[in-house]
Amino acid sequence: MDKQTKFTAHIIEILGQIVRIKHTGEFQPPIHSLLGSNESENLKLEVISYESQTIILCLLHSHPKTVTKSLRINFIKDSLTTLAGKELLGRVINLYGEPLDDLPLITGAKEISIFENKINYYRASTTLELLKTDIKQIDLFTPFIKGTKFGMVGGAGVGKTVLLTEIMNNILATHKGVAIFAGIGERIREGNELVKALKNTELLSKATLIFGQMNENAVVRFRTALASTAIAEYFRDEEQQDVLYFVDNVFRFLQAGAEVATMIQQLPSEVGYQSTMESEIGIFENRLSNTDLGTITSLQTVFLPADELSDPGVRAALDYLDSAVVLSREMASDSMYPAIDPYTSSSSYMNRQILGSEHFETAKLASALLADFHRVSRMVNIIGDQELSEQHHNLYKRGRLLLAYMTQPFNTTENQTGMKGVRVDVGTTIKNVKSILAGELDTRNHREIMNLGALTHA
Repeated sequence: MDKQTKFTAHIIEILGQIVRIKHTGEFQPPIHSLLGSNESENLKLEVISYESQTIILCLLHSHPKTVTKSLRINFIKDSLTTLAGKELLGRVINLYGEPLDDLPLITGAKEISIFENKINYYRASTTLELLKTDIKQIDLFTPFIKGTKFGMVGGAGVGKTVLLTEIMNNILATHKGVAIFAGIGERIREGNELVKALKNTELLSKATLIFGQMNENAVVRFRTALASTAIAEYFRDEEQQDVLYFVDNVFRFLQAGAEVATMIQQLPSEVGYQSTMESEIGIFENRLSNTDLGTITSLQTVFLPADELSDPGVRAALDYLDSAVVLSREMASDSMYPAIDPYTSSSSYMNRQILGSEHFETAKLASALLADFHRVSRMVNIIGDQELSEQHHNLYKRGRLLLAYMTQPFNTTENQTGMKGVRVDVGTTIKNVKSILAGELDTRNHREIMNLGALTHA
């Protein structure tokens, strides 16, 4: 007898997204098995634990209308699975590999478990190749390195998704591998705009997009993260490709995990999040690793609740990032985009060996200037700039010029802003910043060089 025949069960209790079933057959499905019903076509249940030999606790993946008490339950397969392979490129899918783009079902792709961690730490490798985003402030101060984890941190409405989309657009054009985009708990509109942007730039054929948006229940949002990492691992190991992995938003993944923990009556930690948060983010991040077969370079947005960097969920995510760009609400309110805070953003790869002497020294001097500018700005707020010494006046002027120069219109927002997007090579950025540091633009008003590309365009 096969597993389907040996397993017989029915629903005895429904508690929101938690379903209790009683089975009487010989076969006991393993944890994370997928169950369904011949009487409800779209029903999806995931085995989460056993309360006794006969009572199984399940997570409901599908809509509550698909489940009713006493419904007979069937065994489907040993694990939640998704699809992987080149057949996914150019497609938009959900957690289960089902199309969301109104195109035919995907055929020929391989079915893989979303839970299997395929990283072989004996084959782990590192690389120090610089990836150029052509975004001035990122390339200069927080360089983006192949095979590392790069984060964009900020509250609502400061431009995280816009910045991620622009980086995706700029890098993917020259990237020789594939891209995976995971939309977790974000707006449907943003996902739709991303698909349109990739179509318009003819880059969709190099990417797979997987969504578990905010209209989905917490279980689907939570598992979408693991499905996307499984697909990235497949391209790295089986296709031996370099993978660009984009996720929007890591905080929503942890938030969904907290919702699931509450459903199964798991005791929270002292800080209010689920007690398993550290292990959940650790499993997720560790799967985004490099081997000698291929690399996974990840760009991750992290929502900042109440603009609070000390939030435990945010700190848990930040611990795994090699570089973090923090977006400032104050700069966004002053229309200085990208609204990157130069004082709190950081990169662990800011060193001479990786960047070269000229880049490293220029960035170091520019950071020192901005630190002095931040200090002098407090004095200006109290006494005004007329009372400053000549040295402080020059610091203040050049700091404003440098911040203004770092603003930049994006290609992906041309329709919204009416400004033509620009890309600036890091070599040009270094040259321009050195001019500002040397005082060559001291006679210029800082507003004259806002939202431009290279200084030759001013």
